[in-house]
Amino acid sequence: MFESGKALKFVEEDNWKEGCLPETGQNWEVDIEFKAETKEEILQQIKEFYGVTDEEILLNSCEEPGRIDIQIMEDENSYKATESQIEAWKEGRRKLYLATYTYYITEVNRYAVAL
Repeated sequence: MFESGKALKFVEEDNWKEGCLPETGQNWEVDIEFKAETKEEILQQIKEFYGVTDEEILLNSCEEPGRIDIQIMEDENSYKATESQIEAWKEGRRKLYLATYTYYITEVNRYAVAL
């Protein structure tokens, strides 16, 4: 069995011309967990939940075994940005935020213990 535990979310405003604005950074725990029988299944669950592709998910991020980072451009309501929102952001007509969700995937073996 593989489990993710809760995620740590780090978000900061991203300005198309200037990049991310560190002074806007915030982080908090996200109470969303995943469980699956295989590594492939848990990765698929995460990708489907966040609506990301293989290219948008970093495995063993920062050279930490089991760490997964998902980076998503989001609107002010924490929804994944649409193509039209991204275009408006590039034109300077709206704000978007770069969100990074970090999970640590662990393999869990549970055994009954004689009492």
